[in-house]
Amino acid sequence: MSKKRHITKRTTVQTLPRVRGYDKLVSEISGLMEQARRGTARAVNAILTATYWEIGRRIVEHEQGGSQSGVWGELTHGIGQGLDRQSWARVFCP
Repeated sequence: MSKKRHITKRTTVQTLPRVRGYDKLVSEISGLMEQARRGTARAVNAILTATYWEIGRRIVEHEQGGSQSGVWGELTHGIGQGLDRQSWARVFCP
């Protein structure tokens, strides 16, 4: 039985000459990617915050059997007497 020889072709990597403005282009692209990452993080954080707020609202509503008066009564007692639910909503949910 004869052995097969694998012949591999070696390639050399040539260094390309620096193109004028290439470093600036790479820097600008990197900056765009970083801006996109930050914007994405802000958007995700806003969505998660709104989601968790809604989850909490639903839990409170469920615990109170659909009645919102318990929470508003507790919130307004002593610190906001005279404020109704709509006033509190304007303060906390602009």
